[in-house]
Amino acid sequence: MLIKKEDRVQKQISQDSFVWEYPFNNEKLGVCISKITGRFPDRGRAINNKCDEMYYVVSGTGKAIIEDKEFQLGYEDVLQIKAGNKYFIEGQELVIVVATSPEWQPEQAEMV
Repeated sequence: MLIKKEDRVQKQISQDSFVWEYPFNNEKLGVCISKITGRFPDRGRAINNKCDEMYYVVSGTGKAIIEDKEFQLGYEDVLQIKAGNKYFIEGQELVIVVATSPEWQPEQAEMV
């Protein structure tokens, strides 16, 4: 299956950050590209209650705070966020490919 760039769906996820979802319609796996400038979420923390997330850094820099642990992010780093963990991301033009298992759905996520 091929999904062309023009078929992806753009969504704003925080004040200066966006995600481009690629609609695979595969309940076991999802993928998107995210550009984080500033903080995601804008305040508090995000929790994905169902998906494990794998981040691959394409460009930019940033940091992830998962629970109480800080991780510095840079070019070609890979970060895993397990389902149920509270986190936030701060980025400077941070572009990441995010793979999820199972496929991400809005009702799985909450902001706390």
